[in-house]
Amino acid sequence: MGAMTGMAWVRIVVGALWLLAGLEKLLNPGFPALFDAVLRTGGFVKDAAPWFQEFMNVYVLPNPTAFAVLVGAAETAIGIGLVLGLFTNLSALGGVFLGLMFVVDLGGLSIGTGLGSPGIFTLQVMVALLCLIVVLSPGAKGASVDKMLAERSPRLSSLLLGPKGPSLGGMTGMAWVRLLLGALWLNGGLEKLLNPGFPKMFDAVLQTGAYIDPGPPPFEAFMRQFVVPNAELVAVLTGLGETAIGVGLLLGFFTNLVAAGSIVMSLGLLTSLGGLSIGTGLGASGLLPFHMLLALLALVVLLSPGAKAASVDGLLADFWAGVLRGSGPQLGRAQMAKSTVKPGLIPSYEEELEKLSAELKAAEEERAHLEAQWRQKYMPDVEELIEFARRRKHPWVQKIEPENEGIVKETFLVWLYRSTSEQRKIRALETDIEDLKLRIRKAKKVLRLLKDQ
Repeated sequence: MGAMTGMAWVRIVVGALWLLAGLEKLLNPGFPALFDAVLRTGGFVKDAAPWFQEFMNVYVLPNPTAFAVLVGAAETAIGIGLVLGLFTNLSALGGVFLGLMFVVDLGGLSIGTGLGSPGIFTLQVMVALLCLIVVLSPGAKGASVDKMLAERSPRLSSLLLGPKGPSLGGMTGMAWVRLLLGALWLNGGLEKLLNPGFPKMFDAVLQTGAYIDPGPPPFEAFMRQFVVPNAELVAVLTGLGETAIGVGLLLGFFTNLVAAGSIVMSLGLLTSLGGLSIGTGLGASGLLPFHMLLALLALVVLLSPGAKAASVDGLLADFWAGVLRGSGPQLGRAQMAKSTVKPGLIPSYEEELEKLSAELKAAEEERAHLEAQWRQKYMPDVEELIEFARRRKHPWVQKIEPENEGIVKETFLVWLYRSTSEQRKIRALETDIEDLKLRIRKAKKVLRLLKDQ
């Protein structure tokens, strides 16, 4: 994923969602009036918990314009903070708070009918949980202004970046994103499969032109020719597809395949709803709606190695790698992060990597020094041998030309003096060097894993 971690991309995508939602409110001059009108009809109030209704009636209803601007400004500030990685933890906590407030004012969570977004893992719940993962994930602070400031002023590191090292139950941040995305798809699929009335409901909705008319002509033709005549079958297949994607992502089984399926299904649903447009400020952003968010998250899961941590895929890959090496099943990446080097903070792994790199450099320098000594000691004997052969006019020496003389000397040097004490030391050093290189590769893998959290 280039020089950035998967969690850094998740942070930017979630930030873009908040930023676009905020700008749609601030740049729409009619939004305060629209917000006021919705409040007067009971929107954001009547379905909320009693304590929240009291807050809305006392503070928000008398000041709708001020709160409309305040919410737009807050969403914009959260979006800018997350996109730039500026005060990331504070911005993400603001996202958690606003997301949960939107959940409350919409009446909380419930089992859905299968139509539309899932009833439990709604957009607001998803965004709140994603922001929480950003807060807890060190990898989410990659490619951020906070990280640049922390590198210039180490004393600000704990304030800007939070505690270093694993803080997500031993799993990477991207693994949690994968689980969250899987739970959403599983929620949506089961709501369709467990609702016996969903196929007929889906058929009835299609007969009104929903999911068809907003789409482009090729999509409309596909829907009318193939989906509408088989609406109930397509309803069941859709539920099965969403459930399979959910189970695959939750288990991390065929992760890349189900993530690709998630992208295709999200873009298909997005097309059926009319694609992208500039929103009014009410509800989700028109330029980054729910299904576009899901498609982008699935793409990051597909491309991020950290998303495959704590997965069936990882266990199977490690098992077969061990079988092919003849060494039996190996530890998975998450377990390797716990057992390799020191089970502490990221700096511990960085310190270990630095120590191994220094040992490798010293070993390579010693090998080069020994080889130079060996060459200096025995090369004169080789040159004397060749000169002797020339004086005796041996046939093989007539084939030596200036172009290949160096190669001939090297060949005789290795052939005649490969069993010297210097060469035995060099071969022992080469074994040590290969071992150090292997340990460095493993340490780098662990460090990448931890930084992707």
